Amino acid sequence: MTTDQALLKIAGVTAQAVADALHELCGLQSQPGAAKLLGQGEQPLADVALPAIVARVGYASDTGGGSLVALPVATARVLAAAMMGAEPPAEAGAALSDIEHSALAEAIREALTAAAGALGSLLGEDVELEAPAIEQVAAPSALGEPDTESQAVRVDLVLEDAAISLVQLVPDTFAQRLIQALDASLAEHDGAPLHAVLRDIPVRVWVELGRATMPLGRFVGLPAGEVVELDRAVDDPVDLYVDGMRVARGRLAISDSGEFLTLAIESLVHADGALAAHAAAVPLAGSAAAA
Repeated sequence: MTTDQALLKIAGVTAQAVADALHELCGLQSQPGAAKLLGQGEQPLADVALPAIVARVGYASDTGGGSLVALPVATARVLAAAMMGAEPPAEAGAALSDIEHSALAEAIREALTAAAGALGSLLGEDVELEAPAIEQVAAPSALGEPDTESQAVRVDLVLEDAAISLVQLVPDTFAQRLIQALDASLAEHDGAPLHAVLRDIPVRVWVELGRATMPLGRFVGLPAGEVVELDRAVDDPVDLYVDGMRVARGRLAISDSGEFLTLAIESLVHADGALAAHAAAVPLAGSAAAA
């Protein structure tokens, strides 16, 4: 495993943990996008639309690193209202109210705690966080200088038709620990099976059939039986995800018994995003395929 692969793994797992936490906290659905490696010294939030709410949290250790979260003010209001079980205000003000700020801070704290837990599971050790600092940023100069001591990787999550940017600032020590841990578990000797410890690690696996974009007002008003058109044709290939990372592409088919779906894997995704031809068949229970 390379350093870039380790960073992409960290980004995918922590982004999925944030998405799951937001859903459990306030019922909002979010979908992680693809992870993006950032260059050394690059401002990870340089292209975020301002004004935006930016949260910063560091790891409570001498390793450095931490996480950044950025989201539009309107999306912050939606998230804060969902945390309070209320409807977002019809007219958005220039700044969050004190109660909105408090609810948003709690949502971000819980989401980043979940991300730290997912990272700790990868590293085999607890990852403690400092208290998050949350502010409204109106100018690029307020974003601050990039962290040159850590390597940055970013994932944009779609929440309520807007993007939440999640940046992991990964210390070199974390990346190297993950590389050593996974390389030790994945080592193969003359085609021998995977190490017994690896077999017991649970992962979330799902198939994405396609996507659709629509205004929130239309979504909440969808009646039972409504047909939503996806962005793929029936015979297009589908993507296989493991813990938030796209790992393969294939085509769905009905099993010989007709009892469940199967996925015929046609290609695997390399760390650089390229597809490599591969042939395999994976049985999928009816509930395993997710749109």
